[in-house]
Amino acid sequence: MRASWALPTEWTCCKASFKEAAQRINTSAASILIYRLEDMLPEAPGYARLLAQANTFLGTTLTSFPKVNSSSQRRSRALSAGVRRRFWLPADMLAAIYGEPIVQHFYHRDEILAFKKLWSASGLKSR
Repeated sequence: MRASWALPTEWTCCKASFKEAAQRINTSAASILIYRLEDMLPEAPGYARLLAQANTFLGTTLTSFPKVNSSSQRRSRALSAGVRRRFWLPADMLAAIYGEPIVQHFYHRDEILAFKKLWSASGLKSR
């Protein structure tokens, strides 16, 4: 992310700096709002904070976030749903994906364990 968005070298991902629902980064190249997708759900603990931060970032007043799953709106939605029901990753790939510092920055340990379980072979039963 640092190189892509011309972030200053002192910018790092660490849980201590992620006290809000989102992080805003302003550089000469871009103004960026980084947030957790899960916090866009009305029942999410971070929903109200994210909505407030999005309002400030966009300079407008949102009353909610869009409720659109792009694959659910397409003609291929049955195929997409079938793939999600059958898709899984081996443990070493899950460890590599969810072991990344950026993932650990935005998600707590229990959330990461739940994601790993969801996308493992044993998680197929829950989908």
